[in-house]
Amino acid sequence: MKVYFDTSALIKLYYPEAESETLAAWIRENNIAIPVSPFHELELRNAFALKLFRNEITQDQFETFLDCLAQDKRDGVLTTVHLNFSDVFLSAADLSRRHTGALGCRSLDIIHVASAIEGKFECFLSYDHRQNALAENSGLEMAGIESAG
Repeated sequence: MKVYFDTSALIKLYYPEAESETLAAWIRENNIAIPVSPFHELELRNAFALKLFRNEITQDQFETFLDCLAQDKRDGVLTTVHLNFSDVFLSAADLSRRHTGALGCRSLDIIHVASAIEGKFECFLSYDHRQNALAENSGLEMAGIESAG
């Protein structure tokens, strides 16, 4: 099963949140390699930098996150996916035109759904209900984890 992980799901693997344990168990049970693009890495690093800025984590915790991210890439827990971002942005513009007026989607959420479409992913995993609605309206299946979205 080829699953696209939105950043809202990836963060839960590196920062404890309510759904973190359920998500980690689901990944293990389904033996899923987690695909990440440079866009994912930007969002993950920025999310943790914002946590540092807001004093939600310490500098040491931020550095530990960066080390874990690098180690997970080396170990193959995270696999790099290469997307043509020109195609992704064209797809995102089309998704925005067709769905934002009805669903209230944000640009970055649209880019994630467009990335999943352009990357030929079968399933989509997000903890954002609007983004999930966009993904479903765009023909993607939901990954089926209880409490996602």
